[in-house]
Amino acid sequence: MDENTSGPATTIVVGLSRFVDFVLATRAKKVSVARQIASETARGYSQGRDYYLRFRRALGKLHRDGTSVEHLEGRVLASASASRVLNYQHLVRGYLRLWHTQFSEFEFSQVDSPRGWWLSGAISVRVNPELAFSNDKQVVVVKLHLRQEPLSPDAAGIYLHMMQLALQPYIKNTSLCVADVRVAKLHEATAFDDRLTLWLRGEAASLAEIYRSCSVSALEVITKQV
Repeated sequence: MDENTSGPATTIVVGLSRFVDFVLATRAKKVSVARQIASETARGYSQGRDYYLRFRRALGKLHRDGTSVEHLEGRVLASASASRVLNYQHLVRGYLRLWHTQFSEFEFSQVDSPRGWWLSGAISVRVNPELAFSNDKQVVVVKLHLRQEPLSPDAAGIYLHMMQLALQPYIKNTSLCVADVRVAKLHEATAFDDRLTLWLRGEAASLAEIYRSCSVSALEVITKQV
C-alpha cells in the first residue's frame, strides 16, 4: 500500500500497484484484489505494513544528499529487521546494477518526482513514481518495482501508460520509466495508445462495482477484530 492516501473527495482511492494487480487479475481473482483494496482502505495506511518503505526512503535520501550509491546497502540495512535483510540485499544489488548500466554515465542529479492522479468514474489512482533525475538535456522519471515476482511486460505497459495519463500533461522532455529493480531492467514508455485508456476505464468501472460490494464486509471483519 502506498503512502499519501488522501485523494479527490467522494472517490475510491487506489494505489497504482494495486490497480495494476486488479487489471491483470483474472476472473474471481479480481474479487480477491478488490477485497484487499477495500480492507486496506478501511484500515488506513500504516508504515508498519509498508514492507519496502525503508528501502524507498533510504534510496531517496541517498540521492537527495548526493551520496554515492555504493553506500546504499549501509543506509538500507541500518536497523532493518533480521527477516528483511536478505530481501533488501537483493534489492540493493539490483539497484546498483541498474544505476551503473542505465544512469551513471549521464551525470544525472535528483529532482523532485512529479505526482498525479488518474480519475475514471469513482476510481482515483495515485501515480507517484519514487525517483526523478535530470541533466541539461532531459528528465527521467522512474517508478520502482520492488516485489519478488518479476515485472511482466503487460504490467510494465500498464504502469507506463498510467504514468503517461497522470504525469505527461504537466511535464515536457521527460522519459517515463518503470524499473524492475531485482533484475536491473528498465522499461521506458513509448507512443501513447488511446485504446489502452479505454480498456483501463472499463477495468476501473469493474473495480468500483466490486469494491462497493466488498467494502462493507471488509469493514465488518475489521470491527470484529478490534
